Amino acid sequence: MMLRIMLAVLAMVRLEAMPTFHINLDLPPAERFHEVTARFREDQLAVLAQMKQVLKDNFTEDEVQQWVAALKAHVPEEQEFKEEIVGIAKDLANGHASEELYDQILLFNAVYELQFTHDCSGILAADLAGTVIHGRNLDFKFLYKMPDGSDHDWPDLAFNAIFWRQGKQLLMSPSFALFNGIHTGMRFDGWSFEQNTRFTNDHKLNLEELKRGGRLFGWTVRHYMQTIPDYKTALEKMSHSHWAAPQYFIMAGAGPFEGAVIAQDRGTGKSLVDTPDIQHISKEAGVWNIVQTNDDSNKKADDARRPLAQMMLRRQHQEDVSTSFMWQDIVAPELRTPMTVFTWVAVPKTHYWFTALRNESIPADAFQPAQLQQGRAKVVGATKWARQALLQTE
Repeated sequence: MMLRIMLAVLAMVRLEAMPTFHINLDLPPAERFHEVTARFREDQLAVLAQMKQVLKDNFTEDEVQQWVAALKAHVPEEQEFKEEIVGIAKDLANGHASEELYDQILLFNAVYELQFTHDCSGILAADLAGTVIHGRNLDFKFLYKMPDGSDHDWPDLAFNAIFWRQGKQLLMSPSFALFNGIHTGMRFDGWSFEQNTRFTNDHKLNLEELKRGGRLFGWTVRHYMQTIPDYKTALEKMSHSHWAAPQYFIMAGAGPFEGAVIAQDRGTGKSLVDTPDIQHISKEAGVWNIVQTNDDSNKKADDARRPLAQMMLRRQHQEDVSTSFMWQDIVAPELRTPMTVFTWVAVPKTHYWFTALRNESIPADAFQPAQLQQGRAKVVGATKWARQALLQTE
């Protein structure tokens, strides 16, 4: 028995937790990611080299140049983020301006629209009081060679970003070095967001839509998260913006029963007749949970994840919903796969968030929300040490 206990304890030991970086939005954009770039320098150069090779193998040189030209088109809301990329490229080039690295990082930020991404899954669940809890698995695999010949993958680029403005924490996002948009995140006191692959995604059609003014989701969502404080306005903007690619948007709000899933078509709004309507968490309709993977809710599932997760939730009860409840469900084998890069749970109402990487055991205190989050004044980090540091700053 003692040996089994010791093995269980050892299984919970994490060799290296997902790091957390603080991004100061009051700094000039080119200076905001210095620390991130320094921490991930070798991995960033290695993954850019691999992406360059993949693009060469799958795209013509003319197609790549068309993408770069379209990404460089002036969009006022994107200018801040492109200036950040100028700084990242300069840091990687040892302080020298590098147009080649700048172009490569622009392409990296279009990784979804270029059709590189894989599966993902998300759950929204409301407790009896209407507090919506958001769980998310981001699934992706992209191996790249390091200078020593070892293989690295997406978790080796992962970090938690906490964005500050005027001395206050504005939002957080589990992110990847080089990617300065938002695919997963939460605005404190406002709303949370997750983007999932929709398999009508097609890079050729996305490029044409980009030329017509369609937006990359990552930069656009970050702009919205930095400028829109409330869920209802954010939901309205998300469902009526001009997007370069089809995708799913999963959102939760700080207000009671605020949660929705948008099946977004390429272009503006709902352009395909068989695209599902927006799904809403609703007290009146008795909808307290929604599962979204990578297929349309009004069609037969493409794989077993959605029906199995829905079956799991049908056996459960709304009065049991909590962060512990969400952790148990989102890491269940019905949803978590070998390609899961990280699992994330967030509650906009309380500021709670926690991120666990693919090869990390879920820490025991992730299942003890009372210890992680007491009241609205505390913002909780992704590791014990990060949490302690953050709580000491309050």
